[in-house]
Amino acid sequence: MPYNENEYVNLGTCNFEIVKDCMYLGKILTNKNELRPEIAKRITNANTAYCALLCLRKSHKVLRAEKVKICKTLIRPVATKKAEFWT
Repeated sequence: MPYNENEYVNLGTCNFEIVKDCMYLGKILTNKNELRPEIAKRITNANTAYCALLCLRKSHKVLRAEKVKICKTLIRPVATKKAEFWT
């Protein structure tokens, strides 16, 4: 059902404004139930985590096995947090 952005939904005595998207419990919810904004946010957060740890990843003093552990424990979970619900 198409609607204007300035419309309200009346439930009993309460009026709720219809919005395009909102953040609820750290998750982006859209009026079209899209996942693209949430996935883009996760990718941005993962890139931020990657760049924050770049000095460790470039260091020759840190072993390769340790660098892999850093990626698996600090970077990957940021990008895939609650990703099982995206299907």
